[in-house]
Amino acid sequence: MEGLLLNDDSLLRLYRPAQTDPDHAYRPSAADKLGVVQDIGRIGFWEYDLRRERVRLDERLQEIYGYPASDNPLDLAIEGWRDHIHPEDRGWVYLRFWDAIHRAAAWQLQYRVIGADYQLRHVRCAGRVIDIGPGEEHRYAIGYEEDITDWIRTEQALQQQAQQDGLTGTCNRRRMDALLDQERQRALRYNEPLSILLIDTDGFKQINDTYGHEAGDLVLHELVESCFRPYLRTCDHLGRWGGDEFLVILPETTAEGAREVAERMRTQVEISQPGPTAVTISIGLAAYNPGDEVRDWLRKADLALYAAKRAGRNCVADPPE
Repeated sequence: MEGLLLNDDSLLRLYRPAQTDPDHAYRPSAADKLGVVQDIGRIGFWEYDLRRERVRLDERLQEIYGYPASDNPLDLAIEGWRDHIHPEDRGWVYLRFWDAIHRAAAWQLQYRVIGADYQLRHVRCAGRVIDIGPGEEHRYAIGYEEDITDWIRTEQALQQQAQQDGLTGTCNRRRMDALLDQERQRALRYNEPLSILLIDTDGFKQINDTYGHEAGDLVLHELVESCFRPYLRTCDHLGRWGGDEFLVILPETTAEGAREVAERMRTQVEISQPGPTAVTISIGLAAYNPGDEVRDWLRKADLALYAAKRAGRNCVADPPE
């Protein structure tokens, strides 16, 4: 983890003489400590006046929300504050917020906001209702928001690395295993067709042996970017299954539709020739049959690929009857 740096103002606040404690000439006050926590933790405070329906953001929260630097609180109508919440999160966040307000309960939520500078940020918001006097006119909700954008992006990057093949940028085998089960469950739930393609690069070992592994890596990359991805939809899944084998999951696709996709890929490889020598692909096709386990489904695709190899390669085959 990177070290934390305090600026000069923070250091001065930490060592400002405390007038009320002569035995400790240099001791930070509670406000000093809170200021340092806010600086380091990217935390800002807000207060909501329930009677006036106005929200006040302190200067640090204004920075998180992309407003110009200010030494004064920013006063917003509750609608203005709500409008900063990402449209996809706004509904459920507002419901949870008002539910907690009505129950006078504490809450903690994590959601996305769009700042005044149009930048997307992730925040963690917590708060609760307090009564500072008799009657509704003295009822407030107070809380804080923490900018967790960097933490979320780091988590997303780590998750992507854990699920991605480093060479080709496709899903790795662990991710594809999970997607196979996920798409199988969805196909069963909605009674939809589902197919897979198991692709093997013909003569790949010869490329590695003759031109080196660097040339082989380039062939795999070019196959993915030039011959596979252009023929897939956003809902399809492409993964490196092992070595020079790739697996494609085609949701809502019959065997006939999967064959069309496979033939387009095979033809593109044959035409573009992405390697230093002749390259083709063999493809095994398997449609999912309700009741099959994933391993049975994959076995059919493997048998289909074997059939394509035995048929002379550079072709698409179904599982044998």
